[in-house]
Amino acid sequence: MLTNIGGTASRSRKADVSPKDSRDRNDETLEDLATELYGVVGKALRQFGVSKRAQSRAMARSQKATKIPMASGAVLRDSVSLAELTTTWKTDPSYRDEEGFPRVLELRGSKGTFEALAGQFFPKRSLDFVVSLACQRADVTAMKSGRIALLGSTVINTNVANSTSLALAHLIRQVYQLASTATYNHDVARGEKGDRRFERMCHEVIARSQFDILMQELRPQLHDLLERAESLLRQKETSKCSRRELCVANIGIYVSKCEEPERMGYDTRRMSKRARKENGRIVGNPNRLNRLL
Repeated sequence: MLTNIGGTASRSRKADVSPKDSRDRNDETLEDLATELYGVVGKALRQFGVSKRAQSRAMARSQKATKIPMASGAVLRDSVSLAELTTTWKTDPSYRDEEGFPRVLELRGSKGTFEALAGQFFPKRSLDFVVSLACQRADVTAMKSGRIALLGSTVINTNVANSTSLALAHLIRQVYQLASTATYNHDVARGEKGDRRFERMCHEVIARSQFDILMQELRPQLHDLLERAESLLRQKETSKCSRRELCVANIGIYVSKCEEPERMGYDTRRMSKRARKENGRIVGNPNRLNRLL
């Protein structure tokens, strides 16, 4: 069979499988993949403390709903506002010192203070609430002298130990973003108008003992990359558009660890024959880049 992958023209022998059988097999494969997806999501929900019974109720509610609920947005709102606060603190000249670093701010006051920042992004919250939130979820510390400091990064921690709902809401946001990009790119590939959105993954089979070392090496590089991307996003920020003209541009970076190579598409039987006995690392091409577009 000669097939032009991704093109419009192909040349092949007469199919041995009827169109109906082909559709049935495709439907079966799609159902198997949907079952796996539900399994992956269900396992994550159980780890977040959502029982099977609660998941069944949620599934029934989602099937009846005319649109996808937005419960996660309400849960994330304070974290998003806090991220805007710390970013303004770091980038607005009125909150920076002569060397360009975020100033240590007076806690109270009408101008150039943390209270002024809190009033801008949390108009309906008390100052004590915002201080407590900033110290819990951001790299912020309050001093006994009545001042408050942003120590370094503007990253907001959504995996706080006392808020499972916040961590789950953050997961929903990531899943939604990934799913919307994947489905959009699939529609474009099938002929819909538009340009494909950037979607890339790279992965390699390594020894489990090397994963934490890899994380230490990657963390500063990926953090710097995302800081540059965030700076570019801020340059595009606008408040002149109507609600209908607005969208949220999302860029996400994560590093994952899967202890089931078969789930990632690897043939472990073939790989085991190529394993290096001296260090247990699977031989592979370290520069392999799996392009999803």
